[in-house]
Amino acid sequence: MGSAITKEVESLSIVLRGSFNPAIMSPGWLLANGLLGEAEANQAQPEIIIPDISIFTAAWLRCQVTHDQMLFSTVEPQEFERARDVAVGVLNILEHTPVAFLGLNHEAHIVASSMDVWHRLGDALAPKDLWEPELRLPGMRSVTIEGVRPDEFAGHIQVSVQPSARVQPGIYVSYNDHYVLRTVEEQPKTRADFVDPAIADSKTVPPSAELIPLAIKILSEKWADSRERSEAIFLKVMSAGEK
Repeated sequence: MGSAITKEVESLSIVLRGSFNPAIMSPGWLLANGLLGEAEANQAQPEIIIPDISIFTAAWLRCQVTHDQMLFSTVEPQEFERARDVAVGVLNILEHTPVAFLGLNHEAHIVASSMDVWHRLGDALAPKDLWEPELRLPGMRSVTIEGVRPDEFAGHIQVSVQPSARVQPGIYVSYNDHYVLRTVEEQPKTRADFVDPAIADSKTVPPSAELIPLAIKILSEKWADSRERSEAIFLKVMSAGEK
C-alpha cells in the first residue's frame, strides 16, 4: 500500500540581499566564469536583461538579479547542489559586492491520496474546535510557523503551509532558512526574547563586501544542515495527514 501523502514537485532557491549590478549577470557571464557549461548557456532563455534587472533560465538554472536581490533557483532536485555551487562561485568572483542576508528556500507541493487525508492534515496543523460555532465549516487556508536558528547566526527559520494550487488535493510547503550575515553570542531562549530590542537589532546588518566570506561559509558548511532540516519538516507535515 502506498503512502497517503507523497511529495510531487520540489524547488530550491538561494537568495542574497545586498547591492548588486544586474547588468553583468547573463548566461554568457556565467559561462565565461566556468559556472555553466557551453550547452547549458546555449539553451538559455532570457526573459529580460537590462541595467535594472536580469532574468533568465539556462537549462536547469533560473537566475534573477535586481539592484538589491540575487536569486538562483532550480526545480530539478538533482541540481540543488549545483545551484549552491553557482551561488558560491558568483560570490567568490564578486568579492567586492556588498551583501547582508542569505536565504536557503526549499519548497514542495505534496499530494494527498484523498480528500479525507487532505482534511486530516489541515485539522492536524490548524485544529478547528477553537473557531466553532462562530465559523461554520472552518478550514485552514494558511499556517506560518517561525523558530529560532539552531546555530550561531542571527536570523530565523520559517515554515508556511497552505493548499496547493498545482496538485489536487494537495498542499504547498515553503521552508525558509533565513540567515542574517552576522553571528550572535546566544539565540533567544524564551518567547519574550523575540520582543527584546537587542534581539531585534541582531536581525539587521548593513550590506558589506566584508560579509561575503560569511555567506560562502554558510553555503559551504551549513548547506547539509539546512537540507536535512527542510526534509525533516516536510516529513513531519506529511505524517500529520497519515495519523
